[in-house]
Amino acid sequence: MGRKQHISFLVVLVVLLTASSCSSDDPQATVIDPIVGIWEMESITISDCNDETLNEEIDDPGFSLTLEFREEGTFKISQGDFQDEGIYIVAGKFITFKGRQTNDDLLEFTLNGDMLGIHFQQFDGCIQTTNMIRTS
Repeated sequence: MGRKQHISFLVVLVVLLTASSCSSDDPQATVIDPIVGIWEMESITISDCNDETLNEEIDDPGFSLTLEFREEGTFKISQGDFQDEGIYIVAGKFITFKGRQTNDDLLEFTLNGDMLGIHFQQFDGCIQTTNMIRTS
């Protein structure tokens, strides 16, 4: 498996294993989670590798990835012919995706305005971050 295919697979895996939701028992309370919106992958960062020569920024991974978080706590992910939908749950700095093709694994994320980073620890000790930008 080539490096781009490996990264593509890991990005899909990371995104599939992630999500967020806020809810309230108070029907009058309206809280919109800041993660709600449509996100497009901008780049991938590989960091914190035991072998520092593996650290890199991939500005053009050779594929596109779109992730939509909806107000009702559902998500949709698209990468080429691959698509998945389900629910997402945010707990602190972790997000869980529960879709047709996902498990209940937790992934760490960071949110800074219109920038979303989804972090995944690879088997080789590296941290892969899928950097996404809000498009709506």
